[in-house]
Amino acid sequence: MKKTKIPTTCWSDATKGQGNLPSAIQALDPTTYLEGPAYPVQLVKGDNLDLIEAILQAPTGSVLVVNAAENTSTAIIGDNYAAAAKALGIAGIVTDGLVRDYQEIIDLNLPIFCIGHCARSPKKQGGGQQNRAIVIGDVDIHPGDYIVGDCNGVIVIPPDQVETVREQAQLKDQRDEATSQRIQDNPQAAQAYLEELVAKFR
Repeated sequence: MKKTKIPTTCWSDATKGQGNLPSAIQALDPTTYLEGPAYPVQLVKGDNLDLIEAILQAPTGSVLVVNAAENTSTAIIGDNYAAAAKALGIAGIVTDGLVRDYQEIIDLNLPIFCIGHCARSPKKQGGGQQNRAIVIGDVDIHPGDYIVGDCNGVIVIPPDQVETVREQAQLKDQRDEATSQRIQDNPQAAQAYLEELVAKFR
């Protein structure tokens, strides 16, 4: 049976490191796993009205990918908005901003990836954009791009590459598992494994 949750490390290797969002964006809950199509949101700094509207408008199963406009002083979402997002079928939220109600959001079991958390709430005046291309770090995110996230980070994959990349990631995961089983508690196998790597890349 195929493994359904392929680590993002394998997705990243399958894309040759392309599409990795900044490492500061981490899962609130390290057990989180997220897959789904992107619904990009561009916020005005210190404001979250466009995110609230996106929760209402995004198709079921969407991953809201939110550019917080370099805002590190206010949260973009709290537990009630997160609960509403989950109830309306949002698969998860990825942002380069902050969230609040940290523990309450974890208890919701809605996958959220962010750069941290704080207590301060944002304004609600709008002026941003929804369902249009955004940039986070050096990665362009378009509507419908495929998002994969776990405790290792978040990967963005163009939709026309998803199945090919998934197959390659699955194979990488299988190879990694086989290697792990071979070298664990086996000094000779571990030494041979490392020596092969050095010989290959030296």
